[in-house]
Amino acid sequence: MKGAFTGADPNGRMGKFELANKGVIFLDEIGDMPLYLQVKLLRVLQERKIIRIGFNQVIPIDVRIIAATNKDLREMIEKKQFREDLYYRLNVIPLKIAPLRERREDIRDLVLYFAGRYADRFGKKLSSVTEDALECMCRYPWYGNVRELENSVEFMVNMMEEDGILDRRTLPDHLLKTSGGAPARAEEARPGEEICRLKELEEREIEKALRIFGDDTEGKKQAAKALGISLATLYRKLG
Repeated sequence: MKGAFTGADPNGRMGKFELANKGVIFLDEIGDMPLYLQVKLLRVLQERKIIRIGFNQVIPIDVRIIAATNKDLREMIEKKQFREDLYYRLNVIPLKIAPLRERREDIRDLVLYFAGRYADRFGKKLSSVTEDALECMCRYPWYGNVRELENSVEFMVNMMEEDGILDRRTLPDHLLKTSGGAPARAEEARPGEEICRLKELEEREIEKALRIFGDDTEGKKQAAKALGISLATLYRKLG
């Protein structure tokens, strides 16, 4: 019997914790981890040992863990949604990062950083981000924090024309309305300019990502990463 499941490696498969041995592993959105996985994580933290899937040998590990969440874990503990013992195992050196709306001085730098990243990713030339667009983004409350900001900048780069300028015409409508701005008037639109439905744009970008990375499981993982969404979200959008 080679392994515990079809296609299993007789020596087991190396997982994330083993790959991070003697280093650091980052556990994002720890508050979304289901209880049954919390038990497994707690065991790893307590025993500092793991067993590969399909393998019997116990492997000692030495890993430093950084965990992050935007949820109130103490409140989740009271609701029996998060294990108290795991909380104290993770909460050794707590760091609280203020929401983006409370550190607006970071918004401009983040916009420019993400704009450059997505311009490179999509093979577009970025010339500038207008002051007007930056001011609108600085006024927006960003309840979704940096992830929402990144998503908005990705949208803007997709909407950017050949001149490489990110201006208020490329801003998402909800951002314009909430930040007190107003979309460009019809008479200000460029000749021959057409509005593309967001769903159509989304479908086109997903199809392009799958063409680039492939339609198999690994390709979908890379496509989801390039699109800035989770693999589960990608599968949901593919229907």
